[in-house]
Amino acid sequence: MPLRLVSGEPALFVEGDRGVLAISDLHLGYERALEAKGVHVPEQTKEMTRRVLALREVTGAKRLVILGDIKHDIVGSSFYTAISVGSFFREIGPSFEEVLVVPGNHDGGLSPLLPPSVRLSGPGGLALETSDGKVGFFHGHAHPSKAVSNAKVLVSGHHHLILGGQGGRQGIWVRVTFDPPGHERTLIVMPAFNTLLTGVPASEFNPDRWKPILSELLPGDYRAEAFLMNGSKLGSLTDLAGRLLVDND
Repeated sequence: MPLRLVSGEPALFVEGDRGVLAISDLHLGYERALEAKGVHVPEQTKEMTRRVLALREVTGAKRLVILGDIKHDIVGSSFYTAISVGSFFREIGPSFEEVLVVPGNHDGGLSPLLPPSVRLSGPGGLALETSDGKVGFFHGHAHPSKAVSNAKVLVSGHHHLILGGQGGRQGIWVRVTFDPPGHERTLIVMPAFNTLLTGVPASEFNPDRWKPILSELLPGDYRAEAFLMNGSKLGSLTDLAGRLLVDND
């Protein structure tokens, strides 16, 4: 399957004539949640817009897929969030032939905020054809559709895992390989595109704890490996237990 991580960014590129750029967990409006706690940060919508457009230039992607949690407000949207969502999609829309959105658990009431040109799937996600088979995209909070579940490669967001240490924290990728040898399938769990998102300590972490969705996808043996943003392999999730932070808001 012609997939590759975009080095240094929490973005996945699926190669092909109509290449797909995938990102997840924007949490537009998160700045206001931080301000309510007395933490003031610069407005992030323009910066994330700039990053998406830069990724479009680097990859040449024709299609953009966003795997949920477009906004941070869980139910409804504040005026600030509505403005942020509208501005983001107006700016990026003309650069892609198609923009597709899978709703996440924070995306209640998202539909009225999206331009008519944006295609919004159901919570079960969507499956796209590539030259080597189907890729299934879903957020991770709801059961994936049958078409997504049956894809050779599945891509999820929602969990935005973080590696913490004395040098700070950074988002990490997880690749889970499951099913018998010769018939293996792959699940890729993406880091959050919004780099401000925080995490909570996880003293024990493995895909069995990603309930109820991922545990149902992984009924038998599997191999779960973690990677840095630059693609460097960290090792298995079991080896990293106690060093990971996870935020699945």
